[in-house]
Amino acid sequence: MKEESKKSHAFGVRLNNKQYENLLDFSHEFHLKKSQVLKKAFDEWIALKKSFMDENIILISKALFQEILAIISDDEIIRIGQMMANNFISRLHFKFMNNEGGIKMLDFLDRALINLGPEGHAWFNDISFKFLDNREIVIFGSHSINKNFSKYIKTVLHPIMKELFKYKLIDSHISNNTIELKFIPIQD
Repeated sequence: MKEESKKSHAFGVRLNNKQYENLLDFSHEFHLKKSQVLKKAFDEWIALKKSFMDENIILISKALFQEILAIISDDEIIRIGQMMANNFISRLHFKFMNNEGGIKMLDFLDRALINLGPEGHAWFNDISFKFLDNREIVIFGSHSINKNFSKYIKTVLHPIMKELFKYKLIDSHISNNTIELKFIPIQD
């Protein structure tokens, strides 16, 4: 007997009224079918769960992170930011060690800023980047956390841009709710 191979499987899911309303709102807002939203949610949940288990990650709420950042010193912010950057750089080196081209800066910035922004983890209300004529890159955004969060993000991004893409930080403007970082290529 010939074994059939299905390309997809039907599966019923029971949702309460609130979940169903959220599903309808989300599918309408993003112009997706309900089944597309559910498939994407499942895929992202599995990927997130595997990532947390593989990389020993914990989640922290924005409110708790804001409170922690409010009470630690500038030196501690720098130390934590550098540890996070070093960890991130190591993971990317390992992930792309067999890829001759490594990670491309544009891909990194697109992915990282989506993850930090309102469509991702929502640490920023808005975050973006632009290239200037002289190959400078400006990363800018707004958030509702505190000035120490701006310092932390600066401390994380600076070594990542330097180590992975050979760009150095030449100017920064940070405040209680904004960040603007300007990078230029490092001249050999």
